Amino acid sequence: MSAPSNIHFYINWAKERLDEMEATLTSLEAKDRRRAQSDVRGMADKVSDRAAQEARRIPRHRHEERRGQRGGLDRRQGKTGGRLEGFRG
Repeated sequence: MSAPSNIHFYINWAKERLDEMEATLTSLEAKDRRRAQSDVRGMADKVSDRAAQEARRIPRHRHEERRGQRGGLDRRQGKTGGRLEGFRG
């Protein structure tokens, strides 16, 4: 009867080791998942920051464009303004 009890001891020992290995794998998978999530969050933050910078740059660029267009219009009106006054007067 010692042989069957000896086999049960080894079976229980093997089950305990398998449970330990499963717990270790689960823990490692959770760490990998958290690391991957933090990497993705980091990339998303970079993209978001770059998009925000671009969004702030575009209105300033358009404002400068408009100012440049108005400046050209003002110069042309300044050149023709004297002729128009002479024409009217």
